[in-house]
Amino acid sequence: MGGKTYTVFMKKKSSQKLSLNSPISFFVSWIPILILILKCFAKNQFLDSLFICNGAAFGSFPFKFNSFTNYISIFLHPFGSYQFTDCFCASLCIFFLGSENEERYGSALLLLLILLATLVSGVFSVCFNPLFLTGSAEIVFLFFILSFFQEKSFPLAKASAFFVYFLFVLFSALNFNGEKKSLLAVPVLIQLLGASVSGAVCYFSAISSIKKNKNLSKKAQKDKMSEKKSANPNSKKSQSSIGDENAEF
Repeated sequence: MGGKTYTVFMKKKSSQKLSLNSPISFFVSWIPILILILKCFAKNQFLDSLFICNGAAFGSFPFKFNSFTNYISIFLHPFGSYQFTDCFCASLCIFFLGSENEERYGSALLLLLILLATLVSGVFSVCFNPLFLTGSAEIVFLFFILSFFQEKSFPLAKASAFFVYFLFVLFSALNFNGEKKSLLAVPVLIQLLGASVSGAVCYFSAISSIKKNKNLSKKAQKDKMSEKKSANPNSKKSQSSIGDENAEF
């Protein structure tokens, strides 16, 4: 029996290149993991002081204004962590949320928003925190808030993920030994406050830029209309003359 023969043409596989489309999210998510691994092998108080932002003067870990490392820790405390689970969970959230936020807002703006959230959290920690501040929870909170702005309707699934992550960070902080339970929630609320301030700045600046663009477009349309009128100054006269001739007939 003679059967049909089929020829299959295989396309050449295109060589895929590595691309770093969201560098800020990539480095922000990997740096805490690398620092945590480094702290496991090299236990050093100086290394710990760089990534732990101390609290208020009335707290257990007061901020030392004569220490240069304490000022640096205001900006570096998101890269620190005291538990593997908190570090890995925050890094995973930054991995998944950071790429879409960085594509929408750009790397430069996202970096400025992260620095603003970190600065606000650090300043509030120095003023009101009875404990210390560490971890990248404010960055995760910020990424959730920025992702909410992209949705036209209220994203229930994403809001549920935000609520679950908030409960995870809160209960992991409450399991910290040696302090009162009521005080352990203060650092988490400070990190949420820093992310909220940075998200609000982004939101209101976006609204103001949209209004400016609308005003510029309206001005451009008016200028075009005025240019058309100035380019045809005899159009109204010709129309009126034609109307007079029709009236005479």
